[in-house]
Amino acid sequence: MTISLHDQDIARRDAPPQSVCSNATMLAVVLGMAVGIWVTFWLRPLDYAPAAALLYIVIFAVPVAFVEIAYNKSHLAPGVGMNYARRDISLSRTLRKLVGLSAILGVIGVSYWLFPVYDEKLYAPFFWLLETFWWVLAAISIPYVVLVDMHQDEPEDSLWVIGDALLRMQPRRIAREKNFLLGWLVKAYFLPMMYGYLSNEVGSLRSFDFDGSRMPQITYSFLYSGILFLDLTIAVAGYMLTLRALGTNIRSTDTTLSGWLVTIICYSPFWPLLYGKYLAYNTDWSWGAWLWENEPLYIAWAAAIILMKSLWVWTAMSYGIRFSNLTHRGIITSGTYRWTKHPSYIFKNIFWWLIAIPFIPQDGSVLTALQNCALMVGVNLIYYARAKTEERHLMKDPTYVAYAEYIRRNGMFRFLNRARP
Repeated sequence: MTISLHDQDIARRDAPPQSVCSNATMLAVVLGMAVGIWVTFWLRPLDYAPAAALLYIVIFAVPVAFVEIAYNKSHLAPGVGMNYARRDISLSRTLRKLVGLSAILGVIGVSYWLFPVYDEKLYAPFFWLLETFWWVLAAISIPYVVLVDMHQDEPEDSLWVIGDALLRMQPRRIAREKNFLLGWLVKAYFLPMMYGYLSNEVGSLRSFDFDGSRMPQITYSFLYSGILFLDLTIAVAGYMLTLRALGTNIRSTDTTLSGWLVTIICYSPFWPLLYGKYLAYNTDWSWGAWLWENEPLYIAWAAAIILMKSLWVWTAMSYGIRFSNLTHRGIITSGTYRWTKHPSYIFKNIFWWLIAIPFIPQDGSVLTALQNCALMVGVNLIYYARAKTEERHLMKDPTYVAYAEYIRRNGMFRFLNRARP
């Protein structure tokens, strides 16, 4: 029996393009989390939460990085720009790259010192990390830059251009490396925040109080904190391990104002201002208070919240060590991404409706319910805009174009496309 070219084409369209992260990536993520949790919360070799968080991330990253290199061979993938058959050591190129790297890190450091927001307690764990291990970063950077430079297809990259432009005093050349510099800005903005949150969750889970008269509430609180901890694991590891040698480097960064705006307003310090002044969708009581006297319904509602949060984290786990806002680090087509292009945003927004119950105000007013629901829809629209700006960015990659076509034909919302005239 022979298969026609038409049938082969249909088969290809009914399967997603190969994901940059494999099933082995997910297994490595689970293994890294399991071992890291065992060491961090059972063996507890380090008492200080930020130090424990660092050890946990190192333990988590080892199996995932190993799979990236040994199984996925991500360091050899198209778009990474590495050619390990090449052996070209250049002191001149390396020095220029180190000058460029030092300048970038220097500007980031001055920014942390300059802006008052970084005096907030949230960022203290990250600055402890920098103050304690800056020398490790410096010591690793030199051989890493040498290694990557030796094996790059095009070693005179953006980092080289910046270093060379600084040495030649040609600042206009630096401005042309906008995409590269925006990638550094993404990391500089998100990593301190996420590391602070992760350190806080390590401390909270270590001191969690299991005593109480109502087991459903205790179970819910513990699961909620634990799942948040896993989500932050993926975020911190992703921002820390943006490395070309692993194949997890940034391929491109969103350069549009709209893409940046709808993303950063969802995070501190901008979100408290937007939420407090414009989108305060919460009712004046919690879903737990609403269902406090009805334990079966409380359990069912809590289970729905935890399910959405778990699906949200399962989606994040698909990234391995590639998670990052506003950047393209390879196209994910596995896990929940086989269902829809934006599973994380779908689960997040359902989760917020369940946890905020804007439709059930304590005063029982229909007008209050309508107001709260309208404000929640405003939040949903922000995430819709985020989804669209991300698609606009990723559609520059032919793999994402093919993936988008696969989802259009096979995704969970394909019926919406068929309903169009």
